[in-house]
Amino acid sequence: MIIILNILFISSIFGTDLGNESYLWPLDDKNRKLTDVFGDFRSRRYHAGIDVRTKGLAYELYAISDGYIERIRVSSSGYGKTIYIRLNDDRIAVYAHLSEFTPPLNKLAKGLQEKANSYTINQILEPNKFIVKKGDLIGYTGDTGSIRGPHLHFEIRDKNNRPLNPLLTNYTIIDSIYPEAENFAIIPLEENSIVNGELKPIIITINKINNKEYKISKQINISGKFGLAIEIIDYMEPSKSSESKRFKYGLYGLEMYINNQKYYSIKYDNFDFDEGELVYTERDFALPYKGKGKVKYYRLFKNDKVNKLSFHEQGLKSLNNLSSGSHDLKIIAYDYNNNEIIIRGKLVLNTSQLEKKYATFSRENILINNICDSCEIHQFEHGTYISIPKIKFNISPSIQFITDKNKNKKIPIFESEDKENFNFIFNPTALGEIKGISFKLENQKLDYKLTAIPAIPGKSFNLNYENKIFVSGSGDTFYDTSLVWIKKIDLGSNIKKGELVEGPWEIGPDYIPYRNQIELEIKNFQMDKNSIENIAIYYLNKKNRAWYYMPTTYHSDNNVFTTSALSGEIFALIKESNPPEIKSLVPQSNEILYLKNNNILSFKIKDDLSGIDGERDIKIYINENRVIHEYNSYRKEVKYDLNEALEIGKNIAKIILKDRAGNSKIINGVWILKE
Repeated sequence: MIIILNILFISSIFGTDLGNESYLWPLDDKNRKLTDVFGDFRSRRYHAGIDVRTKGLAYELYAISDGYIERIRVSSSGYGKTIYIRLNDDRIAVYAHLSEFTPPLNKLAKGLQEKANSYTINQILEPNKFIVKKGDLIGYTGDTGSIRGPHLHFEIRDKNNRPLNPLLTNYTIIDSIYPEAENFAIIPLEENSIVNGELKPIIITINKINNKEYKISKQINISGKFGLAIEIIDYMEPSKSSESKRFKYGLYGLEMYINNQKYYSIKYDNFDFDEGELVYTERDFALPYKGKGKVKYYRLFKNDKVNKLSFHEQGLKSLNNLSSGSHDLKIIAYDYNNNEIIIRGKLVLNTSQLEKKYATFSRENILINNICDSCEIHQFEHGTYISIPKIKFNISPSIQFITDKNKNKKIPIFESEDKENFNFIFNPTALGEIKGISFKLENQKLDYKLTAIPAIPGKSFNLNYENKIFVSGSGDTFYDTSLVWIKKIDLGSNIKKGELVEGPWEIGPDYIPYRNQIELEIKNFQMDKNSIENIAIYYLNKKNRAWYYMPTTYHSDNNVFTTSALSGEIFALIKESNPPEIKSLVPQSNEILYLKNNNILSFKIKDDLSGIDGERDIKIYINENRVIHEYNSYRKEVKYDLNEALEIGKNIAKIILKDRAGNSKIINGVWILKE
């Protein structure tokens, strides 16, 4: 059964009505299985189209309407092989991750690559030169570019290149499955806010009544400014589906009502590419660390300190205008086929006050024997959070910030406790640079060693730890004041396929989004400048515990390695000495080839740590002439049509591989071509 979408008419914005089209489905009409939808989360951006599942098959792709091919792109990253069609209604249809174009377009792309002497091309074509009619074959689905699995990424953009939701056109999909609500979150927004006795965001499990109705049963007591968020996942297959994988999807819309008045509404109809960085103001950045790891928490409030998203409904009331007392909460969530669920609950607002104490400053040295390894520090939107295990103290300790300067001022700190920890939160604005934190209770003392400084909007900052690692940022690195810190940690020296040179260090903040990048510098005074090869900065993925290369620049004048980052992570300087390896080479060296055959060079690349940076790190020479090959970054596979370069008789081949850390490998070979 195909359920027809309720189509929104927004002709005043886009010139023609969405829903009045007669677009052709871009591939086999029977294949309407999606793996992702419009507006879902991506790192620092929104998903600009729909993804159609292809299961690795090369489906034919068709022009969805009359128009002309306006642009073609080829790359081993990003969208891979891509076609842009300017439709007669002035919209743009985008087909990405193709395996092949049609023969005429393949020939065009090949000529452009030879002219540019590069596999990567991005060419705007002459208007109306490559005319297409509705239903014309334009290429084949594939797995080129930056992807996690074969699929067609398909977009429809307006005449100004703004993505539109393809599912709001005449397209239909099969989906009678309701979204599923999982967790509800309450987020403190000021340092004196408290939720059910907690200083940090709390998560409450949502109880399912039936497929359409859910209830938040746990009582929620809130004091101070707060925000709400909800984890909802949409599906298009039942839980006992015969499909090998049950895909998770984003929603189409969300609404929140309090006492039957609308307080929040969002609908993923369209957006501007410039709004990409705001994704972290609409999806919660901190909560995934506590949940399933994927950013699926939808915020149910807007941050007035940042730019507004165009697909937020404006002019609604603010949560912070609610009065004390009990309030009825209702959340409505729905997908593109209007499968709708309702979540109900109650919020109890009060004016209870947190206990406040004051932290002081001290010039005492940090004692190495008293380091509190199990203490935690995090930066939330509403302040800097510190947690101390109760096994260290029987009652709440006093707090001192260690500094090189004499400071008589005090920093107000709010505190609470749970079964395991004493918890504190404070505004870091007036902190200044500190060298650590001491927790004291009579004769007991614990130290938390780090270097930290507040980053205040409009002011640049610089920080270093023992003159080995330096962190700096501009005045717009964060959306609000945040504490930036560097902390040396011990993860052991065993790094698979690598050697630890310096570090590792934890750099914060961690639980808030970065608006702009921070700059990192790592110095090594003992290192000989002649032995810096194959050394780079890496970060640790906290989920799979693997190290990942970061683009690194070495400055020989002061023996410094530099990179930039857009999130707080664990960083280290690592040396990788293993060169890349070639696997499954076809044809083998000294093999006899025949001119009448389709002779394709292919091989796969394995690199243990830093990886290959696209086709630029692979060079292939045949008879001393460099050839333009294809590199599939998903399969880590290289291909080249040898018939374009081989000559009758003996052909000398050389393949040079280089990984990101600078390790290289050279493979020499010979092929004999016969008629």
